[in-house]
Amino acid sequence: MPRHLTEYLLAAAWSNRSVPGYPHVLLASLDQQRHLTLEQRLAGAAPADAPAAPR
Repeated sequence: MPRHLTEYLLAAAWSNRSVPGYPHVLLASLDQQRHLTLEQRLAGAAPADAPAAPR
């Protein structure tokens, strides 16, 4: 998880709305009009935008 991004947003007055037991980081802007969910990618998993592997 990009810790530097999380730290930057928290320093810019975003709040951490994460729920205990939920494996993602939930951030909300100060005005509550923007939300960001950071999901943890499993080791060895391809990014969602990666091209499909040839068959």
